[in-house]
Amino acid sequence: MTKADYSANKIGDAQAQGKDVATAKEQEAMGKAALTKGMNDEAAQHFEAAFRSIGVIPIGLDQDAGDGNSEDQRMRDAIN
Repeated sequence: MTKADYSANKIGDAQAQGKDVATAKEQEAMGKAALTKGMNDEAAQHFEAAFRSIGVIPIGLDQDAGDGNSEDQRMRDAIN
């Protein structure tokens, strides 16, 4: 599952629960646009903002900070 697919699923879940997903949808759209331009780091930031706006811990960010991967690297890995 790609980051964009995961994003769409989580936003759909949040919407079904009655949460305000307007910010999440905006950030998701910006993330998808950045992906199409090959701007993976920027896309990761937008997806992270989308997730946080609906209370979801982004993929890869729930790992221990001492695991040897930077937060940016984990987000890039989650996108690809």
